[in-house]
Amino acid sequence: MSKRQGLASKLLAVLGGAGLAIGICAARASAQATIPPPWTVANYANRYICNVESTTSAPTVGGQNYFTGVMLINPNGRGGYQGGSLLASLTPFTGVAPTGNALVNFCAYSLSPTLSHYSVNTNGIAAEILTWGLNAGQNASCAPSFSMTNSTMLRNNSTANNVVPRTDFTTDNFLGLHSVTVNDPGHGYCLK
Repeated sequence: MSKRQGLASKLLAVLGGAGLAIGICAARASAQATIPPPWTVANYANRYICNVESTTSAPTVGGQNYFTGVMLINPNGRGGYQGGSLLASLTPFTGVAPTGNALVNFCAYSLSPTLSHYSVNTNGIAAEILTWGLNAGQNASCAPSFSMTNSTMLRNNSTANNVVPRTDFTTDNFLGLHSVTVNDPGHGYCLK
C-alpha cells in the first residue's frame, strides 16, 4: 500500500507542477495580446511611415507602369492630420534623370491638414481622405495635386499609450491617376 501511496504522491506532484507551469504561461500569453475594444480615432495617432505601391490597370505608352511612394503622415488622434509628406517615384512618368541629385527622380507632395481627415469604426477599420499638393519646384512631369481615399485596418496590437504601431491599407487613387481609361488603385502598410 505504501508503494501505491508513493506513486500517487509523485503523480500528483508532477501533475500539479505541470498545471502550475501551464497557468503561468497562459497568464503571460494573454497579457501580451491587449486589444483596445472598442477602437476609436484615438488609436490612430502620431507619426507613421508608409510604403505604398500601385500598377496601372490599363497599358500606357511603353506598357503598364509600376508606381511606388513613401508617405509620412501624422494623424492627430481626433480624426484629422497635423501634416504629412509623400515622395513618389518619377520613373513611371518620364524615366530616370541621370544626375548626381537623387531627389530629381522623385515627386514631392505635402499633405493638406485642412482637406484631409479620417474616421475609425469600433472594429478598427479606418476611412481616410488624404489630399496631397505638389510642392513647388518639382518636375513638370509629376502628377498634379490629388486626393486618395484609403481603407485602413488598424492591427490587433497597441502600444502602452493605446496607439496602434502598424496599419495596412488599400487606396483607390494613388498619385491621382484614376480616369475613365486608367484605374490606379494601390496598397501598402504604415509603421511607427
